[in-house]
Amino acid sequence: MHSRTLEDVTVEISRVLNDLGIDYVIVGGIAVASWGNLRTTRGVDIIMSLEEGTVEKLVEALRAHDFLTSVWDVEAALRERSHFTISDKLSVYHVDAKGVYTAKEAESLKRKKWYILETHPSTSPHRKIPLPTNSCLEASRT
Repeated sequence: MHSRTLEDVTVEISRVLNDLGIDYVIVGGIAVASWGNLRTTRGVDIIMSLEEGTVEKLVEALRAHDFLTSVWDVEAALRERSHFTISDKLSVYHVDAKGVYTAKEAESLKRKKWYILETHPSTSPHRKIPLPTNSCLEASRT
């Protein structure tokens, strides 16, 4: 059985969302690590803008890429302004996803920048992933 790394999970979930045209940004431990602050994490945190009618397509696409969640879980999370979990069937990692519920989350989505996530060459090519900007880090570089 193939076991995906956290980077593989990040690349694969990005591929699914990109293919569906869903606007999203990766936050949490992956984003923090990309800014040079290493932090242990067992999941990918994502804020995504889900339009009405895309939930079923999202769940189908996730299943086709060995992820597991349900239409009911996603719709309930969106109604409750909560998060839903997407389990990776090929690893111990998971994705915590949520809609855009606050002005701060909308700003993170709007101001995201695309970064290259370096992955192991044998598993997948380098992929760009959207991460929120880090205002403090950017200010220190100028």
